Amino acid sequence: MPITDTLSSIYLFQWQAKLLRIIKQKDEFFGRCEDELFFAWNSSSNELHDLLQS
Repeated sequence: MPITDTLSSIYLFQWQAKLLRIIKQKDEFFGRCEDELFFAWNSSSNELHDLLQS
């Protein structure tokens, strides 16, 4: 496994943990495949922007 894969997994794990807490509260969809994240968002675009900026 290249070092970049390991580093991206570490970075995404911390971001993913925060995102999963919020998505579970809102009963949304979340998926991950290697270094790609997929999720559904039915709240406002401002809320999504705030989430991605934090």
